[in-house]
Amino acid sequence: MSYQKDLENLLMINFIKSSQIFEDSDNESNDSKEQFEVEESKLISLELCSLLDSCYLEPYKYNIAKSQEWWYLILPKYDDIGFKKIMRMDSQSFQYLATKIGTHSIFQSTGNKQQAPVELQLAIFLRKVSSKDEIFGELRKKVYIGFSNIGEFNNIIGAINGTHIILETAPLKQSEIYWNRKKKYSIQYQGIVDHNGIFIDYEIRWLGSVHDAKVYQNSYFYQNYRTLIKGWDYLLRDSAYPLSSFLIKPFNNPVTDLQTHFNVTHSLHCVVIENAFGKLKNRFSCLKGLFVKKISTVVNLTEYCIILHNFLETNNDS
Repeated sequence: MSYQKDLENLLMINFIKSSQIFEDSDNESNDSKEQFEVEESKLISLELCSLLDSCYLEPYKYNIAKSQEWWYLILPKYDDIGFKKIMRMDSQSFQYLATKIGTHSIFQSTGNKQQAPVELQLAIFLRKVSSKDEIFGELRKKVYIGFSNIGEFNNIIGAINGTHIILETAPLKQSEIYWNRKKKYSIQYQGIVDHNGIFIDYEIRWLGSVHDAKVYQNSYFYQNYRTLIKGWDYLLRDSAYPLSSFLIKPFNNPVTDLQTHFNVTHSLHCVVIENAFGKLKNRFSCLKGLFVKKISTVVNLTEYCIILHNFLETNNDS
């Protein structure tokens, strides 16, 4: 069974809806528009993740209580501020989202065992995706094995690289800073994938004119690598990234057979990130050239596509 058509429809409905909202709200202040857009973006992203049962996108934090008692006895004791801090949304948005996704077939019990309430499942999910304490959590060993099966490298937790989301029209503000070296308007998208080409971390916000190394050094991953990298973890990347104790790059000018062999093996592992970018853009061809002038809309749409891509890949829907 293919989910892609339904998912693309859901993506475009939300995208069109959010676009219409901002086109019809010209009389509002810029600050209020931006704040509303942030909340709308969070809601749509969470709706997609919950609806698609795609908890792979963010690293897990496994010390979260998953019992009915936590939902019924502990969470209700939090005030509005505490609830929003835990759930990343206020209680009204939470109830709206739970009601909206609750009718989906994924939440309907089909066997003898009854599912937990939709609200409880949603609350647990929101707590899981709110933490980046570990880049892989308990999936780390599976990723090690997955990469080692590709070639000869061990302890690889991911491959990192960047791509450009091309803008077919100039952005509304400061368009010149989005002009990249290939003479196109764009924003940069840095991604980290596992051995299956599933995105486990990403940055979508940097100007097309910015160098890959700067994007990397200002990314969440780099700013927090001391807590994300464990033991002898290694990350693969191309020559554009700076050398470090956990980043493996190819030799720029190999002079020995051993160095050449190393580069070939490195390329076999790193091809997963290039394939992932290619599959993402082929699956959602709008990312090859967006006719959107508002950068925040470009960022939101790209993120929705990543969520859907991860879902389709984990369900082997090519």
